[in-house]
Formats: sequence, structure tokens, C-alpha cells
Amino acid sequence: MKDPTFYEFLPAETFGRERTIYVDRFTGRDTIRYYLERAGITDEKIIDALLRRVKSSRGPFTWERLIEEARRLMT
Repeated sequence: MKDPTFYEFLPAETFGRERTIYVDRFTGRDTIRYYLERAGITDEKIIDALLRRVKSSRGPFTWERLIEEARRLMT
């Protein structure tokens, strides 16, 4: 996640597009933490609860959905 060249041959920006990342049941805690920290969310309880949600979900989460779910858990 920290170095996109590891998994991208050409960056999305080359084609005028944005990078879209999906997290799914194979995602680990560090990936969830990384995205939540970028949004200013550092509560480990939220990270753990969201990881459980992602792992039990049938579909992937976009970055936007991940943040939305985290904010919902904070209330």
C-alpha cells in the first residue's frame, strides 16, 4: 500500500484516472489502520470492529465506504 509500484505496472494517473483501492476479507489490520489514519481515525477499537465487518462482508469496501463505516461506528 505504501509503494504502489509494487503492484502497479503503470499508475492510474497516466491514463487520467484515479487509483481505486478495495479492501475485502483478505485485508489485514495494518491496511485498515493505514486508511483510517489517513482520515484521522486512530481508535484501535474502531479499527478492530471495522476489520471484523470487512472480514464478514460478502463484498469489497472502497476507501469511501471504509471511512463511512468507521465514522458510523464512532457514534
